[in-house]
Amino acid sequence: MAAAAKQNRAKQNALVPECPVCLNAMTVPIYQCTTGHSLCNGCTQKLSPPNCPICRQLITHMRNWALEEMIEKVATCPNKAEGCTYVVANENIENHLKECMFRDIYCPLRKLNTCSWKGKFHIKSKFNIVEHCKQKHPENIKENANSEFNLNHVSINAHLKQIFVMSMNKRVFIVSFDINPVNKMAFWAVQLIGTKKQAVDCTYEIQLTSMQTEKRMVTFKDHCFNDTMDDSEIYGLAKCPVMPLDMLSHFMKDNKLCFRCELKLSTYQKTKNDGPNRNQKPNKDAANERQFAKPHNSAGKNAYKNNMNKN
Repeated sequence: MAAAAKQNRAKQNALVPECPVCLNAMTVPIYQCTTGHSLCNGCTQKLSPPNCPICRQLITHMRNWALEEMIEKVATCPNKAEGCTYVVANENIENHLKECMFRDIYCPLRKLNTCSWKGKFHIKSKFNIVEHCKQKHPENIKENANSEFNLNHVSINAHLKQIFVMSMNKRVFIVSFDINPVNKMAFWAVQLIGTKKQAVDCTYEIQLTSMQTEKRMVTFKDHCFNDTMDDSEIYGLAKCPVMPLDMLSHFMKDNKLCFRCELKLSTYQKTKNDGPNRNQKPNKDAANERQFAKPHNSAGKNAYKNNMNKN
Protein backbone atom coordinates (compact mmCIF):
# COMPACT_ATOMS: atom_id res chain seq x y z
CA MET A 1 0.00 0.00 0.00
CA ALA A 2 2.88 2.35 0.80
CA ALA A 3 4.42 1.67 -2.60
CA ALA A 4 1.09 2.37 -4.31
CA ALA A 5 0.71 5.66 -2.41
CA LYS A 6 4.24 6.66 -3.39
CA GLN A 7 3.48 5.88 -7.04
CA ASN A 8 0.26 7.91 -6.90
CA ARG A 9 2.18 10.84 -5.40
CA ALA A 10 4.72 10.65 -8.23
CA LYS A 11 1.91 10.72 -10.81
CA GLN A 12 0.35 13.68 -9.07
CA ASN A 13 3.63 15.62 -9.04
CA ALA A 14 4.06 14.93 -12.75
CA LEU A 15 0.70 16.58 -13.45
CA VAL A 16 0.60 19.34 -10.81
CA PRO A 17 3.78 21.04 -9.51
CA GLU A 18 4.04 21.13 -5.74
CA CYS A 19 4.62 24.20 -3.61
CA PRO A 20 8.27 24.39 -2.47
CA VAL A 21 7.13 25.42 1.02
CA CYS A 22 4.22 23.17 2.06
CA LEU A 23 4.91 20.49 -0.60
CA ASN A 24 1.20 20.31 -1.48
CA ALA A 25 -0.12 20.58 -5.02
CA MET A 26 -0.23 24.11 -6.36
CA THR A 27 -3.62 25.84 -6.42
CA VAL A 28 -4.86 28.92 -8.27
CA PRO A 29 -4.09 31.84 -7.93
CA ILE A 30 -0.29 31.52 -8.05
CA TYR A 31 1.90 34.57 -7.38
CA GLN A 32 5.64 34.89 -7.91
CA CYS A 33 8.50 36.88 -6.46
CA THR A 34 10.66 39.33 -8.37
CA THR A 35 13.12 36.50 -9.10
CA GLY A 36 10.41 34.26 -10.50
CA HIS A 37 9.81 31.72 -7.69
CA SER A 38 6.18 30.65 -7.30
CA LEU A 39 4.30 29.62 -4.18
CA CYS A 40 0.83 28.26 -3.61
CA ASN A 41 -1.85 30.73 -2.66
CA GLY A 42 -2.11 29.42 0.90
CA CYS A 43 1.59 29.92 1.63
CA THR A 44 1.61 33.34 -0.06
CA GLN A 45 -1.18 34.56 2.24
CA LYS A 46 0.71 33.43 5.34
CA LEU A 47 3.95 35.27 4.50
CA SER A 48 4.65 38.19 6.83
CA PRO A 49 6.62 40.10 5.68
CA PRO A 50 5.79 39.08 2.07
CA ASN A 51 9.26 37.85 1.19
CA CYS A 52 10.06 34.77 -0.86
CA PRO A 53 11.30 31.99 1.50
CA ILE A 54 13.69 30.80 -1.22
CA CYS A 55 15.53 33.96 -2.28
CA ARG A 56 14.13 36.50 0.24
CA GLN A 57 12.97 38.77 -2.59
CA LEU A 58 9.61 40.54 -2.47
CA ILE A 59 6.49 38.57 -3.41
CA THR A 60 4.69 40.54 -6.10
CA HIS A 61 1.09 40.58 -7.33
CA MET A 62 2.28 39.19 -10.64
CA ARG A 63 0.46 35.94 -11.48
CA ASN A 64 2.22 32.91 -12.97
CA TRP A 65 -0.29 32.49 -15.80
CA ALA A 66 1.59 29.65 -17.51
CA LEU A 67 1.57 27.53 -14.35
CA GLU A 68 -2.08 28.35 -13.63
CA GLU A 69 -3.06 27.30 -17.15
CA MET A 70 -1.25 23.98 -16.66
CA ILE A 71 -3.06 23.32 -13.37
CA GLU A 72 -6.47 24.14 -14.85
CA LYS A 73 -6.00 21.28 -17.32
CA VAL A 74 -5.97 18.70 -14.51
CA ALA A 75 -8.59 17.72 -11.95
CA THR A 76 -8.51 16.29 -8.46
CA CYS A 77 -10.81 13.39 -7.68
CA PRO A 78 -14.16 14.45 -6.14
CA ASN A 79 -13.56 11.68 -3.59
CA LYS A 80 -10.52 13.47 -2.20
CA ALA A 81 -12.26 14.02 1.14
CA GLU A 82 -12.70 10.24 1.41
CA GLY A 83 -8.98 9.66 0.90
CA CYS A 84 -8.40 9.52 -2.86
CA THR A 85 -5.13 11.25 -3.83
CA TYR A 86 -5.43 10.89 -7.61
CA VAL A 87 -4.95 13.93 -9.81
CA VAL A 88 -5.71 13.28 -13.46
CA ALA A 89 -6.09 15.16 -16.71
CA ASN A 90 -9.57 16.65 -17.09
CA GLU A 91 -10.43 14.39 -20.03
CA ASN A 92 -9.65 11.28 -17.93
CA ILE A 93 -11.56 12.18 -14.77
CA GLU A 94 -14.73 10.30 -15.81
CA ASN A 95 -12.79 7.09 -16.43
CA HIS A 96 -11.12 7.42 -13.04
CA LEU A 97 -14.43 7.96 -11.23
CA LYS A 98 -15.75 4.66 -12.61
CA GLU A 99 -12.85 2.82 -10.96
CA CYS A 100 -12.06 5.05 -7.96
CA MET A 101 -11.46 2.93 -4.86
CA PHE A 102 -13.25 5.57 -2.74
CA ARG A 103 -16.39 5.88 -4.87
CA ASP A 104 -19.93 5.07 -3.84
CA ILE A 105 -21.24 1.79 -5.23
CA TYR A 106 -24.58 0.01 -5.25
CA CYS A 107 -25.05 -3.40 -3.71
CA PRO A 108 -24.36 -6.07 -6.40
CA LEU A 109 -27.67 -7.73 -5.48
CA ARG A 110 -29.44 -4.65 -6.77
CA LYS A 111 -29.63 -6.48 -10.12
CA LEU A 112 -31.91 -8.98 -8.44
CA ASN A 113 -34.20 -6.16 -7.25
CA THR A 114 -33.60 -7.27 -3.67
CA CYS A 115 -31.46 -4.41 -2.32
CA SER A 116 -31.17 -0.65 -2.87
CA TRP A 117 -28.14 -0.08 -0.59
CA LYS A 118 -25.54 2.45 -1.72
CA GLY A 119 -22.30 3.00 0.14
CA LYS A 120 -18.54 2.90 0.08
CA PHE A 121 -16.49 0.20 -1.54
CA HIS A 122 -13.22 0.93 0.25
CA ILE A 123 -12.52 -1.86 2.71
CA LYS A 124 -11.41 0.62 5.42
CA SER A 125 -14.74 2.40 5.37
CA LYS A 126 -17.03 1.48 8.27
CA PHE A 127 -20.02 0.91 6.01
CA ASN A 128 -18.31 -0.83 3.10
CA ILE A 129 -19.77 -3.37 0.71
CA VAL A 130 -18.37 -6.38 2.59
CA GLU A 131 -19.86 -5.33 5.93
CA HIS A 132 -23.16 -4.58 4.23
CA CYS A 133 -23.35 -8.05 2.66
CA LYS A 134 -22.35 -9.74 5.91
CA GLN A 135 -25.21 -8.01 7.70
CA LYS A 136 -27.92 -8.05 5.02
CA HIS A 137 -26.99 -10.90 2.66
CA PRO A 138 -25.00 -13.46 4.71
CA GLU A 139 -26.06 -16.27 2.38
CA ASN A 140 -24.59 -14.41 -0.61
CA ILE A 141 -21.10 -13.61 0.67
CA LYS A 142 -18.06 -15.86 0.90
CA GLU A 143 -14.95 -14.70 2.78
CA ASN A 144 -12.86 -17.58 1.50
CA ALA A 145 -10.85 -17.42 -1.72
CA ASN A 146 -11.89 -21.01 -2.49
CA SER A 147 -15.63 -21.36 -1.92
CA GLU A 148 -18.43 -23.71 -2.86
CA PHE A 149 -21.84 -22.53 -4.07
CA ASN A 150 -24.91 -24.73 -3.70
CA LEU A 151 -27.93 -23.66 -5.72
CA ASN A 152 -31.47 -24.91 -5.22
CA HIS A 153 -34.58 -24.73 -7.41
CA VAL A 154 -32.49 -24.77 -10.59
CA SER A 155 -34.26 -25.56 -13.87
CA ILE A 156 -32.93 -25.46 -17.40
CA ASN A 157 -36.38 -24.32 -18.55
CA ALA A 158 -36.58 -21.16 -16.41
CA HIS A 159 -34.44 -18.04 -16.25
CA LEU A 160 -32.23 -17.88 -13.18
CA LYS A 161 -29.78 -15.23 -11.99
CA GLN A 162 -27.65 -15.61 -8.87
CA ILE A 163 -25.11 -13.08 -7.57
CA PHE A 164 -22.54 -13.63 -4.84
CA VAL A 165 -19.76 -11.56 -3.26
CA MET A 166 -16.33 -12.99 -2.48
CA SER A 167 -13.39 -11.36 -0.72
CA MET A 168 -9.68 -12.16 -0.88
CA ASN A 169 -6.76 -10.17 0.54
CA LYS A 170 -8.88 -7.01 0.92
CA ARG A 171 -10.11 -7.43 -2.66
CA VAL A 172 -13.81 -7.79 -3.36
CA PHE A 173 -15.25 -9.85 -6.25
CA ILE A 174 -18.69 -10.33 -7.78
CA VAL A 175 -19.58 -13.86 -8.93
CA SER A 176 -22.57 -14.06 -11.28
CA PHE A 177 -24.38 -17.13 -12.57
CA ASP A 178 -27.11 -16.98 -15.22
CA ILE A 179 -29.34 -19.52 -16.90
CA ASN A 180 -30.81 -18.23 -20.15
CA PRO A 181 -33.47 -20.62 -21.54
CA VAL A 182 -33.88 -18.45 -24.66
CA ASN A 183 -30.42 -19.20 -26.07
CA LYS A 184 -30.23 -22.40 -23.97
CA MET A 185 -26.93 -21.49 -22.31
CA ALA A 186 -25.58 -21.04 -18.78
CA PHE A 187 -22.97 -18.36 -17.98
CA TRP A 188 -20.58 -17.50 -15.14
CA ALA A 189 -18.74 -14.20 -14.65
CA VAL A 190 -16.19 -13.18 -12.01
CA GLN A 191 -15.50 -9.44 -11.63
CA LEU A 192 -13.15 -7.52 -9.35
CA ILE A 193 -14.50 -4.32 -7.82
CA GLY A 194 -11.53 -2.15 -8.78
CA THR A 195 -9.50 -1.07 -11.78
CA LYS A 196 -9.01 -2.96 -15.04
CA LYS A 197 -5.30 -3.25 -14.31
CA GLN A 198 -5.98 -4.83 -10.91
CA ALA A 199 -8.53 -7.20 -12.44
CA VAL A 200 -6.05 -8.60 -14.97
CA ASP A 201 -3.73 -9.46 -12.07
CA CYS A 202 -6.46 -11.68 -10.60
CA THR A 203 -7.48 -15.06 -11.98
CA TYR A 204 -10.33 -17.36 -11.14
CA GLU A 205 -11.16 -21.02 -11.56
CA ILE A 206 -14.72 -22.29 -11.87
CA GLN A 207 -15.04 -26.00 -11.17
CA LEU A 208 -18.31 -27.75 -11.87
CA THR A 209 -18.70 -31.31 -10.57
CA SER A 210 -21.71 -33.40 -11.45
CA MET A 211 -24.10 -34.24 -8.63
CA GLN A 212 -24.89 -37.44 -10.52
CA THR A 213 -21.34 -38.78 -10.69
CA GLU A 214 -18.02 -37.38 -9.40
CA LYS A 215 -16.30 -38.61 -12.56
CA ARG A 216 -17.91 -35.81 -14.57
CA MET A 217 -16.17 -32.48 -14.07
CA VAL A 218 -15.57 -29.23 -15.96
CA THR A 219 -12.89 -26.66 -15.06
CA PHE A 220 -12.49 -23.18 -16.53
CA LYS A 221 -9.69 -20.69 -15.80
CA ASP A 222 -9.34 -17.07 -16.89
CA HIS A 223 -8.44 -13.60 -15.64
CA CYS A 224 -11.11 -11.44 -14.04
CA PHE A 225 -12.90 -8.48 -15.54
CA ASN A 226 -13.57 -5.43 -13.40
CA ASP A 227 -16.97 -4.13 -12.34
CA THR A 228 -17.17 -1.31 -14.91
CA MET A 229 -18.52 -3.89 -17.36
CA ASP A 230 -22.00 -5.33 -17.03
CA ASP A 231 -22.05 -9.11 -16.72
CA SER A 232 -24.22 -9.29 -19.86
CA GLU A 233 -21.36 -7.66 -21.81
CA ILE A 234 -18.98 -10.33 -20.57
CA TYR A 235 -21.43 -13.05 -21.60
CA GLY A 236 -21.69 -11.47 -25.05
CA LEU A 237 -17.92 -11.60 -25.47
CA ALA A 238 -17.96 -15.30 -24.50
CA LYS A 239 -14.78 -14.71 -22.47
CA CYS A 240 -16.24 -16.56 -19.51
CA PRO A 241 -17.47 -20.05 -18.60
CA VAL A 242 -20.31 -20.97 -20.97
CA MET A 243 -22.23 -24.26 -21.05
CA PRO A 244 -25.21 -25.52 -23.07
CA LEU A 245 -28.20 -26.21 -20.85
CA ASP A 246 -28.63 -29.78 -22.03
CA MET A 247 -25.04 -30.37 -20.92
CA LEU A 248 -25.67 -28.55 -17.63
CA SER A 249 -28.53 -30.93 -16.88
CA HIS A 250 -25.97 -33.75 -16.51
CA PHE A 251 -24.44 -31.84 -13.59
CA MET A 252 -27.76 -31.31 -11.79
CA LYS A 253 -29.76 -33.55 -9.51
CA ASP A 254 -33.17 -32.89 -7.97
CA ASN A 255 -33.04 -29.31 -9.28
CA LYS A 256 -29.78 -28.69 -7.41
CA LEU A 257 -26.44 -27.50 -8.78
CA CYS A 258 -23.06 -27.10 -7.12
CA PHE A 259 -19.94 -25.31 -8.35
CA ARG A 260 -16.73 -24.08 -6.78
CA CYS A 261 -14.93 -20.78 -7.41
CA GLU A 262 -11.29 -20.24 -6.52
CA LEU A 263 -9.64 -16.82 -6.68
CA LYS A 264 -5.92 -16.34 -7.17
CA LEU A 265 -3.38 -13.57 -7.64
CA SER A 266 -0.99 -13.96 -10.54
CA THR A 267 2.53 -15.08 -9.64
CA TYR A 268 3.84 -11.69 -10.77
CA GLN A 269 1.43 -9.85 -8.47
CA LYS A 270 2.42 -12.02 -5.50
CA THR A 271 6.08 -11.25 -6.17
CA LYS A 272 5.41 -7.51 -6.24
CA ASN A 273 3.65 -7.74 -2.88
CA ASP A 274 6.40 -9.84 -1.32
CA GLY A 275 9.23 -7.65 -2.61
CA PRO A 276 11.15 -6.93 -5.82
CA ASN A 277 12.34 -9.90 -7.84
CA ARG A 278 13.69 -8.94 -11.23
CA ASN A 279 14.06 -12.54 -12.29
CA GLN A 280 10.35 -13.20 -11.87
CA LYS A 281 8.31 -12.82 -15.03
CA PRO A 282 4.54 -12.35 -15.16
CA ASN A 283 2.38 -15.33 -16.04
CA LYS A 284 1.18 -15.74 -19.57
CA ASP A 285 -2.34 -14.57 -20.22
CA ALA A 286 -4.63 -16.72 -18.13
CA ALA A 287 -6.68 -17.26 -21.24
CA ASN A 288 -3.99 -19.69 -22.36
CA GLU A 289 -4.80 -21.78 -19.29
CA ARG A 290 -8.44 -22.28 -20.20
CA GLN A 291 -9.54 -25.84 -19.71
CA PHE A 292 -12.97 -26.89 -20.80
CA ALA A 293 -14.08 -30.52 -20.59
CA LYS A 294 -15.20 -31.92 -23.91
CA PRO A 295 -18.91 -32.76 -23.88
CA HIS A 296 -20.26 -36.05 -25.16
CA ASN A 297 -23.60 -35.00 -26.68
CA SER A 298 -24.02 -33.44 -30.12
CA ALA A 299 -25.42 -30.09 -28.96
CA GLY A 300 -22.64 -29.78 -26.41
CA LYS A 301 -19.99 -30.62 -29.02
CA ASN A 302 -21.18 -27.83 -31.33
CA ALA A 303 -21.18 -25.29 -28.50
CA TYR A 304 -17.74 -26.49 -27.43
CA LYS A 305 -16.34 -26.08 -30.96
CA ASN A 306 -17.85 -22.59 -31.29
CA ASN A 307 -16.37 -21.60 -27.94
CA MET A 308 -12.92 -22.86 -28.90
CA ASN A 309 -13.05 -21.07 -32.29
CA LYS A 310 -13.84 -17.76 -30.55
CA ASN A 311 -10.79 -18.19 -28.35
